[in-house]
Amino acid sequence: MQSAQCQEGQIHAGLVFESSNEAMTFVYGVEEGNGHKWVKGQTKLRRNSQEISRITLRCSRYRIAKSKHLPYIDPSDFRQGKSNKTNCPAHVNVVSREGTWYLSVVNLQHNHDRSIPIDGHALRPPTQQQRDFVAGLANATSATFSRSQISSAMSINGTDEHGTVTGILWQSPEQVKLATVYGDVIICDNSYGRVDNLYPLFTMIVIDGFNCSRNILYCFHRNENIETFTWILQSYLDGDRIIAPQVFVSDRHASLIASVSKVLPLTFHIFCIHHLDRNVNTNLRVRLGEQWDEFKNAFWKTYRSVSPEQFEHSWTSLLEKYPAARPYLEGELYECREHWAQAWVLFRYTCGIRTSGQVESEHRVNKAFTGPKKSLFQVFNALNERTDGQTTNEMIKARDVSSSRRQHNHSVERLFSGVLDLIRSHAGPYALQVCFQQMQESVFYVTDLIQRPSNIRTWSDYVAQLQDQITFERENSVSFFVQI
Repeated sequence: MQSAQCQEGQIHAGLVFESSNEAMTFVYGVEEGNGHKWVKGQTKLRRNSQEISRITLRCSRYRIAKSKHLPYIDPSDFRQGKSNKTNCPAHVNVVSREGTWYLSVVNLQHNHDRSIPIDGHALRPPTQQQRDFVAGLANATSATFSRSQISSAMSINGTDEHGTVTGILWQSPEQVKLATVYGDVIICDNSYGRVDNLYPLFTMIVIDGFNCSRNILYCFHRNENIETFTWILQSYLDGDRIIAPQVFVSDRHASLIASVSKVLPLTFHIFCIHHLDRNVNTNLRVRLGEQWDEFKNAFWKTYRSVSPEQFEHSWTSLLEKYPAARPYLEGELYECREHWAQAWVLFRYTCGIRTSGQVESEHRVNKAFTGPKKSLFQVFNALNERTDGQTTNEMIKARDVSSSRRQHNHSVERLFSGVLDLIRSHAGPYALQVCFQQMQESVFYVTDLIQRPSNIRTWSDYVAQLQDQITFERENSVSFFVQI
């Protein structure tokens, strides 16, 4: 075997290296100079051991790209994507033997032109040394950062007499941008047991153009009083170019209700009907006993009243029929009926939201990386990563939408061309899909094809056999044949 030093710049079988990283760096460097990017292909372990015995290095264009399409897309609409995969056979095997590494198989025959421009470089992930250098900047006492380098806008509520922070609120620049674009409808809720100091986590969410939940604000706060919620809402409104929402959805927390009416006097406050249903169950199920099932149907029928007049009529009937429920219904629900009953909520733009379920679903997601044993700094970083993940998903969906093509001149496109152009100009893809589906349902209908039985020559013969069954009688007992 020959050493790499005496054959510098040439790759051939038999070259010896002290480590696998040295061999990989050598192969990558030589081939990069020839205009090709190489990557690690496969790794083989020794039998009954975790020790690596062989590493296969391949040209980055090995394998063949396989296209994948959604099952409901017409084949003529399949996007003809581009791929740099050419099933290139070039590869090198790096084998371990007695503490050293050598090149055993060398194939440098590429089936494509160079992919790296002359004097260019291949993009590669940062090395561990580079990662350590960047990580050290965070602990450097002499390093200073400008405000533009700070990734989030943070606000601290204050400290108590013992110097304990009572609230921490933050928004990233991306969250502030989302709030300015989609902040017409805001959903919020608290979750508990998310951090080691047991402060509740307050989360604000909006619905983006793809009908997906997006987190726009996080806050850990010790107290759930009017002062704290007022500070949270006011801090949100103090953001750059943020205006008050049109609709605010939450549970019926008394302090939050008072704060919303104080800070957002022109915002329509909707109470979550999921919490409403749970409270009605808790307070009336035992009291009504056997009448419970019947009462529940009547209550939700009243809820679905389409006008205030119909609601008042149904509500009065409900109180008269179930007097045992009167104290709770009149004392807890009637005064705030405009915030939960459909007769008032139905005519508001709410993105289809009636509950705080989006926030509760988000809390189920972040439960995986938060908990009472996590520090505030750990949870802070995890929540920011979650927000970045939502942004990545939006970018993927935006790319898919921008790359889609409309190949067929659909009948709906011709009938509603002007309306569809307006929707595409001013609304998101989800709104477009809903409107398009409604347009289809307004002008088309679905039919089922009935196959003629194999032993019947014509439909007339089939109907004749069924004449005794397919009849109807009038009062004079005269039978009439039904034509099918």
